[in-house]
Formats: sequence, C-alpha cells, structure tokens
Amino acid sequence: MTVRRHTILLITTLLAISAPSLAATEGEVIRNGIDVDGKLVPLPVGEWKLVSQTVSQSGALNSLTMFRLSGDAVTAAALVQTAGAGSSTAWGKAPACERSDLPLARVRYASDHDGSCAWTALVNRGAPKPASTADSTLDPSWLAALATAENNRWRMPSSWSVVGLRVSDPRDAIQIRYAFAIKDNFAQPPDQAWVDIAWEQVELGFRRRIDGSTPLPDWQGPRPAAAMATPANGDTDTLIGRAVWKTVTFRTIVTTLDFSSNYVALGNAASAAALSAFGFVIGPFVYLGHEMAWSYFGEAMPVDLPGLGAEGSS
Repeated sequence: MTVRRHTILLITTLLAISAPSLAATEGEVIRNGIDVDGKLVPLPVGEWKLVSQTVSQSGALNSLTMFRLSGDAVTAAALVQTAGAGSSTAWGKAPACERSDLPLARVRYASDHDGSCAWTALVNRGAPKPASTADSTLDPSWLAALATAENNRWRMPSSWSVVGLRVSDPRDAIQIRYAFAIKDNFAQPPDQAWVDIAWEQVELGFRRRIDGSTPLPDWQGPRPAAAMATPANGDTDTLIGRAVWKTVTFRTIVTTLDFSSNYVALGNAASAAALSAFGFVIGPFVYLGHEMAWSYFGEAMPVDLPGLGAEGSS
C-alpha cells in the first residue's frame, strides 16, 4: 500500500507541474479574462466556456480552448498555448509573423531572449471531424473542443477570422489565437486597430500588469473604413531596414567625431577629411554585416505551434 500511495503521489505531483494552472475548470463560464499558468489572458466581451485543456506528451506545451456561444452556435473561440515544464521556452518568432502572404504580419521585437509578434489569417473548414487527430497542424486541445462541440450539437462555423499573438521571454512563452466566426461571407480578418488593442493587453497580461477585469472589445466583422486598411505586411521595421537605418545614424555620428578629432589634432580641414574618408566608406559595410549577422544568429529559431487549421489570406 505504501508503494501504491507513493506512486499516486508522484503521478499527482508530475501532473501538477506540467498541467496548466487555471483559475477555472472545464465547463465553467468565464468573463473578461482567465489566469493561465500565472499569465492573465484577456478575452473579448461576452461569456466564454472553457471547453478543453491538454498537455503534450513531452510536457512542453500546455493548451486550452474556450468557446463563446450564442444559443447553440459558436461565435468565437480562443486557443491559448503556454510553455510547459518540459519546454526550453526558446520559441522565437511565430513563423506566421514573417509571412508576406497574410493580411497582417508584424514583429514588434525579437532577440535571443524575448519577442513579441502578431498576425491575422483566415482559416477555412474550421470544424474538421475528430478523426483528424493525425493532423499535426491541429492542436490537441482544439481537437478535443471540436469533439465536445459535436457531442453537444453546437453549431460550428465553417471559416474563422483569426488573430494570432505570441509573447516570450527567457523563462516563459504564450501564444493566443482569437478566432471569430465569419458571417455574411465577410472573409476579412480583424483590422489592425483591433489587433493593436489585443496585442497591448496580451503583453501586459503576460507580465501580470492588468487585473483581468476589463474585456477586450468585440469584433463582429469588417468596418467599411478599415476594410482595406491592413497592408500585406504591416511592419516596415524589417531586419534589413532596421539594420540600414542603424548603420546610417551610427556612421553619421562616428564620422562627425572622427573628423572633429582629426581637425583638432591636425588643424587642417583637408587632412582631417582625408583621414576620416576611409572609415566613412568602409565602416558602414562592416557595421551592416555585423548587425545583420548578430540579428540573424542571435535570435531563437522559430517554433511553429499547431493551431486551428491551415492559415491563409482567403
């Protein structure tokens, strides 16, 4: 009996370490936001039902799925994924954040130790049968939620408008997909204004700088003024663009200092300019190469997480 008790205690301890730490249980109705693994996840306006939660076999990924229902129809969903006890947390940027074929893909910051990025997409055939468990692109929690929806005869949309957000640091990481049912054939993802609001709150919630009492605004379809407001790649702060601008500003400052120092030492403007010319011509190429190499090799390799289905622009 003692061995059995110890075995049960060990299993319970391991589950407690790897399972998501939630302030709610499956089937519970949630408003405004939810505490997941110590992070506050904001939710759009309405009543949300926690439908499923899973832990990967390696313990590296905790997932949970919530639905917002109107009668028996699912009008919105949220898939929350956090780094489990078996994760290195080196998720890097979400690969979707660097795609050029999505309505919006932005990287706010990315380095070898932290990152924040967002994207929007459309997901068709959003309600596959539970037999699709062999598809590694579908999150296990999402599949379990689909099975629950089928058992309860909830009506699932055939397509979703999705906003994806990822935030990470050296010790932790979170990725959230907010999915809204496409209505009246408006195949349009949420606009950048909505994304920015959600993005800010997710970053604050990741660091527990919100109290979870205020919900995100709802998104119910494209607004006429914003229908074409989202560029194909909303972030102009690309790796090359950032490095070039840093090179220009840095070289301007350094060349000014070089010329001033040479002029003070030599007392001759022509001689000072000649000495500064070599660094002015060669220096930018050396600095630019160093900056790009540092950015490329210093960032964590992107980790792609399973989701709701294939994400595209239409």
